[in-house]
Amino acid sequence: LLSNAKVYTLTYQGQQGNEESFKSFDGNSPHIIHLATHGFVIDTQQKAEGNKFIENTTPISKLEGYLTWCGLMMAGANNAWTGNFNLENVEDGILTADEISRLDLSNTKLVVLSACETARGKIDPVEGVLGLQRAFKKAGAQTIVMSLWKVPDESTSILMTQFYKNLMTGTKRHQALKDAMNYVKTLYPDPYYWAGFIMLD
Repeated sequence: LLSNAKVYTLTYQGQQGNEESFKSFDGNSPHIIHLATHGFVIDTQQKAEGNKFIENTTPISKLEGYLTWCGLMMAGANNAWTGNFNLENVEDGILTADEISRLDLSNTKLVVLSACETARGKIDPVEGVLGLQRAFKKAGAQTIVMSLWKVPDESTSILMTQFYKNLMTGTKRHQALKDAMNYVKTLYPDPYYWAGFIMLD
């Protein structure tokens, strides 16, 4: 859709969809970043205990630690997630909120996180929600589209396609998402299929 609208696009799939590719955006990020991959969130100490990836991270502070409790799975993530990652000078494939927060993505106007539970995070009574939304905001991204629960693949694909179609016709981003949700609602009336995504400026 973007290419047909004469918008330059760069796609990373399979093994190319790795942490190195994403981190190469540091200081030179595109106007739109769309991530269609698996997201994860660990929001309690009980869930963190016994997690191989969490056990192998050594955060400097409590706040930084919570930002490692959520992220996106990139190529090769399974090894690190199961505690079997032993390579040197290579990223582990798990792009945490903490890592994202350290990048400069200030050139990015829109981040779309088409993955499960990307709006969730560890709730701190003082700091609020510590998750991907905070990470992308700290990195300088302007607007983020993210999900509140485990979204189904088929209806999410339809919603995202319609969202970009709306954007390409000149519809403003908030209205574009609302219209896309209303479109999916005609196909899947249950809110589970279309109401999971929110937009944060």
